[in-house]
Amino acid sequence: MDISITKILGYVLLAAGLIIIIVSMSNAYTVFSGNHNAPQVITLESITVSVPGERGSAGATVEIISGNVATKFANMLIWYVLMVFVMMGGSKIAGVGASLLREIKVVVKGEDSSRTLTFEG
Repeated sequence: MDISITKILGYVLLAAGLIIIIVSMSNAYTVFSGNHNAPQVITLESITVSVPGERGSAGATVEIISGNVATKFANMLIWYVLMVFVMMGGSKIAGVGASLLREIKVVVKGEDSSRTLTFEG
C-alpha cells in the first residue's frame, strides 16, 4: 500500500476544508435561530423622527426603529458576511485537497499504438 505525501496532504486539506465549512454553517445557524447572539461589533442608536404638533404645541418624537433592534440587525449582518467569507475559504481549501487527490490520466495516441500515462500527485 503506497500512500504518497500528496495524497495524505490532500485528505488533510479536504477534511480541514469540510470542517471549516460545517463549523461556520453551524455558527451562522445558531446566531440566526436565536440560540446565541452575534458578537457585538457596533452599537447603533434609535432612529427617531420629530413630528410637528398643532399650532403652538410642542411636537412629538416618534421612534421608527429602536437602538437594540438596529444594533442586533447590523451585528447579525456583519456576522453573516464574515461566515460567508469563512465558508468560501473552507471551500477553497477543500478544493485544493480534492485536486491533490485526483489522479490525472493522459492518453497519447500515436500512429501505431496508444499509450496511457498516469500521473499521481
